[in-house]
Amino acid sequence: MAPRGFARSGSWAELGGREGSGDSGSSSPRTPSKSPARLAAAKEDRSMWTWATGAMILVLVALVVLGAATALMSAEPRRYVVILDGGSQGTRAHVYAMRVAPGPRPRHTEELGVMRVKPGLSSFVADPPGAGESLRPLYEFARGLVPDAYLARTPIVLMATAGLRSVPDRGARDAILRSCRASLARSPFLFRDGWAEVIAGSKEGLYAWVAANYAADSLFARDPRHTLGVLELGGASMQVTFKVPEDSPAPPDEFTEHIHVPTVKPHPSDLGWAPPSPSRTRDAKPGVTEITVYTHSALGLGQEAAFEAHERSIRAELAASRAQLSDVSDPCIPVGYVPPRGPKPDGSRSIRPGGNFTACVDRARALLGLHDPCPHERCGMKGSYLPPSIRGEMLATENFFYTARFLGLPERATIAQMAGAGERVCGAEWRSLVAAHLGANKRVARGEGDDETFEEDEASLARYCFSSSLIVAVLSHGLKLPPRAKIRFSNSVGGVAVDWAMGAAIAFTAAAVEREEEWLLGPDGRHRWTNPFGGVDWRILVFVSAVLVLALVSASSRSRRAATLERRIRAKVQAWGSAGRLTRSEGTFGSLTSFKSPAKDH
Repeated sequence: MAPRGFARSGSWAELGGREGSGDSGSSSPRTPSKSPARLAAAKEDRSMWTWATGAMILVLVALVVLGAATALMSAEPRRYVVILDGGSQGTRAHVYAMRVAPGPRPRHTEELGVMRVKPGLSSFVADPPGAGESLRPLYEFARGLVPDAYLARTPIVLMATAGLRSVPDRGARDAILRSCRASLARSPFLFRDGWAEVIAGSKEGLYAWVAANYAADSLFARDPRHTLGVLELGGASMQVTFKVPEDSPAPPDEFTEHIHVPTVKPHPSDLGWAPPSPSRTRDAKPGVTEITVYTHSALGLGQEAAFEAHERSIRAELAASRAQLSDVSDPCIPVGYVPPRGPKPDGSRSIRPGGNFTACVDRARALLGLHDPCPHERCGMKGSYLPPSIRGEMLATENFFYTARFLGLPERATIAQMAGAGERVCGAEWRSLVAAHLGANKRVARGEGDDETFEEDEASLARYCFSSSLIVAVLSHGLKLPPRAKIRFSNSVGGVAVDWAMGAAIAFTAAAVEREEEWLLGPDGRHRWTNPFGGVDWRILVFVSAVLVLALVSASSRSRRAATLERRIRAKVQAWGSAGRLTRSEGTFGSLTSFKSPAKDH
């Protein structure tokens, strides 16, 4: 027995070490017994290895999924489509790379480039062969963006819009199209005669809606409040397209468009689009959804066409009243502006600028045809049907956007804000406008890369009074929106440039996938789906898995030993507590230093 007051150190066996060693009091080793503690430890070991095996399987599965996702993000197959937009002011070539996965899954990846040539196809009425020749620089430009191995399998599609639609002579229009078809057939791309046509304005509106909502990942949203309506103000026409609520009356057939698109979720790699919303429409058939929208194309209400109509109306009024042109002012031209001198078609002189926004809005409103015959219960522009309500955010593109940007409006602005900015630009003196908005080289920054002369730039600046008045008239009176209604003035959604040509490329590729057209095959005539591991060596995956599992097992083993040691220490302390007291140094329970036997009374 230890002397009184002597500090007796606990042995390793007492602290949970191997039995039969140190101060155990026995020289012969003890046979291990299947005590509850040992059974619990064995059970713990088995549980640990079961857990480790499961963890290894989960890690392997996660790595496989990660590899497959990487493959979908970046690997083949990619297909290419060239869309030629034959507009009123010029023709643009849009080159798109489309990602095509097994099954009906075309995915827009990126727009590789855009090029524009002037003039528009409608300018070649007297020279149809010149129309086809004007396309040559466009397909040569596209040729430089598409890999040589894919040229013969890349479709080139010409879609002419309002400019060619407005040509009254059908014979001249057909001659222009024949010239374009002959030129495109000589290009290095895949072309069929049916791929060069004049599309209806409603199709233009539909494709713009598809592009905007595909970029916003709201293409399949059931509720119109979760979609984008699209307003497009071109040079010769204006398109209005949005989804009508299911509880509203269906629009007449002439104001609806339908499209079948594959029911797919764009991959997160596709231009950073947001995850799909849970609200989806029902499939028309497996893998394909039919989408129906309201759309109206107002030919003659594009910015350039409307301004020309405005000028004609003033001259017609003056001619009817036999007044002198020099005695009449135009409220849509800023005071002080002197238009370029030159003979007018009717031999008249220039009109004196007036600069009055309110009067200009009234002039623009008169162009909308709000009093035209209309057989519908609720009417809009040019006697068209207008749904009883417009839900969801409205995206205003093209000249809507350019005007808002010029006026310094935020991306989301109210109609009242547009009216206030228009009033300021209409009421400003011309020299102050030139000083504020024309640079040192006297050019308007339109962002289109246009090659206007100085006089054309001044003319563009002078027309912003009219364009702002036209926009207010369209939104307030044509669409019957309240002054506080917010409009999103932008040519992009989520950083993705939105153009009806992009929607046309998506729809064209979706239809081709549904029909399993041959141009979707790779250069070797086969689909080239990629390794689901995305090109990652399987040995690397196994090595990474093993390292992760070993790290997990090691951490678990250390944790188990520490827990077992702590339990044994606690058991010993409890046993000693009945006969003595524990002396601890300052700190934690783990800093056990000595055990003192109880002192006896003398």
